[in-house]
Amino acid sequence: MIEHTYMSQHPLIAAQLRQAMRGVASTVTLITSIAPDGNGHVMIASSFTSVSLEPPTVLVCIGQQTRIHGPLLAARRFCINVLRAEQEVLAVHCRSATGTDRFDHEAWRFDEVNGLPYLQGAQASLFCELIEHHAVGTHSVMLASVERVLTSAYADPLVYLDGRFRAIDPTR
Repeated sequence: MIEHTYMSQHPLIAAQLRQAMRGVASTVTLITSIAPDGNGHVMIASSFTSVSLEPPTVLVCIGQQTRIHGPLLAARRFCINVLRAEQEVLAVHCRSATGTDRFDHEAWRFDEVNGLPYLQGAQASLFCELIEHHAVGTHSVMLASVERVLTSAYADPLVYLDGRFRAIDPTR
């Protein structure tokens, strides 16, 4: 792991960056993992992107103070569930529920290959293995190889924009 520590010389820049990022639409995902002790963890993440198709690699940023951070690093396997617009209720539930209550929804399934929780009917579920991570400020940038992908027949992502969940108008 490579650690980077930055101290802003201008607190105003952090506030300006936050405001600027509110205008950037991000796909909403639910990241899941099973800790070595068998407990499941899930969190909402909007900082996620594809890095490479050869080899299949993705990047996700996770706050170091989140409950999933330590267990995910220990397990090294996780699933990125890309939410469809109609799954906003799951995002709201995961944001407000705690612990294993976050898995109290009939859409959750457990993968037969690796035991990871995933959302049936998600736009996509990417089963990943952690390659490396880098601590940057308050977050860890995690690079992962994609081992398996489940996809739905159509794209209708839930996005996060200006502090709210939103759907994209498919007629535009």
